[in-house]
Amino acid sequence: MKSSDLMTKLPFIIYVILGMLPRVLFGNQTAETPFSDSGWKWKLGGKTDNVLVSDDSVLLKNTPDDPNWLQGIILEPGQLEPEGDYRLTFDYSFAGQNSPKGFGYVLIRDQSYKQGAGDQWKRFSASDGQKGSIDFSFRSFKSHNTALIIGLNNFGSYRISNLRLVRLEQPAWQVYPASATIGPTQLLDTEITGAPEFEIQQPKTEGSLHLNLNDTRKTGQSDFEAINSALKIAKEQGATRLTIPPGDYHLPEGLPLVIEGFTDFHLVAKGVRFVFSGNESRQLDTNPHGFVLRHNYRFKLEGLRVAWDSEAWPLSHLGVVKSINKKTGVVEIRLSQSIPASVPADRLFLREVHAVEKEPPHFFRPSAGFRSSHESIDISSEHDHIFVNYGTDCERFQVGATYLLRNYNYQRHAFACESNRHLTFLDVDIEGFPGSGYQFYGHQEYWQMIDCDIIPPEGSFISTSADGVHVRQSQGHFKMINCRFSRCGDDGVNIHDNVSAGIEMVDAHTLTALNVLSWRNPFSVGDTIEIRSPSLAPIGFKSRLSAVSRLDDKRVNLTFEHRLPAGLSPRSILFNREYDSANYLIENCYFALNRARGILLHSNNGTVRNCHFYYNQSAAIRAQIDIEERWAEGTGIHNLIIQDNIFEGVNRFGWHAGVAIVLEIIIPGGQVTEPLLRNIAIVGNEFSNLHGAAIWAKNVENLIITKNHIASENSTTKGPYHSTNQIIIE
Repeated sequence: MKSSDLMTKLPFIIYVILGMLPRVLFGNQTAETPFSDSGWKWKLGGKTDNVLVSDDSVLLKNTPDDPNWLQGIILEPGQLEPEGDYRLTFDYSFAGQNSPKGFGYVLIRDQSYKQGAGDQWKRFSASDGQKGSIDFSFRSFKSHNTALIIGLNNFGSYRISNLRLVRLEQPAWQVYPASATIGPTQLLDTEITGAPEFEIQQPKTEGSLHLNLNDTRKTGQSDFEAINSALKIAKEQGATRLTIPPGDYHLPEGLPLVIEGFTDFHLVAKGVRFVFSGNESRQLDTNPHGFVLRHNYRFKLEGLRVAWDSEAWPLSHLGVVKSINKKTGVVEIRLSQSIPASVPADRLFLREVHAVEKEPPHFFRPSAGFRSSHESIDISSEHDHIFVNYGTDCERFQVGATYLLRNYNYQRHAFACESNRHLTFLDVDIEGFPGSGYQFYGHQEYWQMIDCDIIPPEGSFISTSADGVHVRQSQGHFKMINCRFSRCGDDGVNIHDNVSAGIEMVDAHTLTALNVLSWRNPFSVGDTIEIRSPSLAPIGFKSRLSAVSRLDDKRVNLTFEHRLPAGLSPRSILFNREYDSANYLIENCYFALNRARGILLHSNNGTVRNCHFYYNQSAAIRAQIDIEERWAEGTGIHNLIIQDNIFEGVNRFGWHAGVAIVLEIIIPGGQVTEPLLRNIAIVGNEFSNLHGAAIWAKNVENLIITKNHIASENSTTKGPYHSTNQIIIE
């Protein structure tokens, strides 16, 4: 071609290239959708084979080879008016009979913020039924940068049809000034009483045999062997007290200390520090907790310090990204503390990554954590640099940014407490552990924690890798007094019972419960099961189980004594009434710098009083029912008092629009018709340095809010609400 011909055709060539560029860079992102005649300009994201368009619907699809977050249908910034109220509706249908690995979602995001700041979510999965409808009301942000995204997390596929977005003349909520009084000004003569009075019985040890570890220890025994042997002797001889002399005790075998079947027993460990560590051959042991306390009655543990050998088995690392090679996917990170030469690379699991502020105390930044997908780790000879192959995830890092790299999340728990009655932890501290600090489950009833702390040692960036305290499927009656929780890898405290969503009919007396895990959803013959509608409304059916047969890890056949109602919805929800984690007092406690919520509540008859919440990543208190593919927690909250607490700088992450106290019911893909949040009082609390509204209450009946004080001079909102000096009632 002559140069003159090229110049003549150059404008046309440039036009063709520019027209092709979006498709080359973004797949079919510019393709028209079936919803384009609605007045909104929708775009398609993802690659060409991720988003497929037909005449009246759009299919979103991820494969196991490409399970990342798919942003499938996008309403780009500039179309939604600032601080406008909108309603989004559409129908969805999941493909196939098996539940997808992930979930669908609707996301409202201000694109001018970093990822996660003030996001508003609606999630739905096949556990809500293969087919369903979404009805989601939201408010746009203050700027013109609000984007609406409909997508898919992890792999699976679903089809969207009948999508409609409308502007609301009136919002779905009411906004009050923070000084407003809602309901009576006094709690007296109301139905709201909070935690009832109850007593945790102490061991009866007078006039019986008391042992000392030094009296039972044999020459050559390891610390683990000596302690196990002393416990065995104490039980055989009927001793009621075992004293462990002060000092450090090392338990490197990676096996649990099992304390089972004691009645009236006091384990005294003042000045004692147990140091646990990992073991390559037992990393996947099915029961590798620090302590397993099971079927004890009137048991007391006093004075112990629990630590993890984080030098040999690091819990986490703090590092600054020095370079990113997008071609190879390798991220170079300089660590704030060198890794000892004795630590092999295969102990750096790097299971999860979180962006944090550069300066101490290293607050979590408003960006979501993400799981590692690296293929290899190399450590430089200086051991203060690591080179990690994150593949395409390398683009989620920023050069110069500081990150917390976590090696563990839910691998081991310091204390696994099953079916004990009248259990006391007094002055028991946890410095760090690769899982939860405490897990309470089974027929656990009547227990307390007094002067118990979960705080990492100086220079550490995480204490427990999961929740500080996790209460699941218990009989309740729990007190937590004068305890401190700092830098937990998830919630400080989570109290709930588990439910399950989704069923398949087998015969007139038998159904298959779906989306149930054996540890999360225990079913036993004799348990009373209540069946509720997808909206959580009662249908009037409760019956005992006459047979239980587990089919696989996620399905179990349940046979009922009574005939099942006809026409049960496949989205029915099951409550196991054998469990009730109600009746709890949390008083004079401190929750600081935890990764998620300070306290997550799902149970009845509770009091949270005189506590201090300091810069937790998410809401200080979240009282809720939450049912989705990954978990299904809570049967309702009746009778809760939140009184005389301090809320300082909480929800820095910006979840749920940065709100400090959130009350809500979450049923993905469904609408709530039953007031399962009822009789709740929020009284006399102090709020400061907020990142969103003080209180957001949703689907609550008989709510009292009074005598709260909010100092808003240092507050900054990351959500779509113009002031932090607010109470939102929906």
